[in-house]
Amino acid sequence: MNWLGILLLIIALPASERQGDELNWEKDRRLSWEDFRTRTGPSQLYKAFSYTGMRYVVDAPDGRNISIEVTPYFVHSKSWVHHRHKIDRLLAHEQGHFDLTAIYAFKLDSILEEYEVGIGEFMENRMIGRVEFLFDSVYAELQVMQDRYDAETNHSIIEGKQEEWEAYIADQIEALP
Repeated sequence: MNWLGILLLIIALPASERQGDELNWEKDRRLSWEDFRTRTGPSQLYKAFSYTGMRYVVDAPDGRNISIEVTPYFVHSKSWVHHRHKIDRLLAHEQGHFDLTAIYAFKLDSILEEYEVGIGEFMENRMIGRVEFLFDSVYAELQVMQDRYDAETNHSIIEGKQEEWEAYIADQIEALP
């Protein structure tokens, strides 16, 4: 088995463990409070938390050419809401986190299109290292944007800023391919 086969095997194994616990982002599918686990106990720090991320899979479905797929996702079991704070404004804020993840996943996907080449070229040029670097770079940009979103909206409390961010995110989503 070559290194690509090993990489695909490593990526595929955890997928079976995630079935049912993850929600892949879809443009027309909005989060609901049912997507979150309920949290009890003190709610001083945060009222809700969305565990979102993105992953990429390098594959060669035809046996000759590399295909790279980037997927933004939400993890139900690691996302929660305090039972006293299930309000629309907070849910919209959490949707914003998921949408920002999707925006950066699509950005990464478009960057990685140039690495969808023949297997020989991909391996000879050791492109996997560059793919990993680009993933890490875009993911770091996403984290900066997520932190900025929370800071500027004070986690949805500053209504005017929350509305500005919702408009910005909606514009970015509308521009996606």
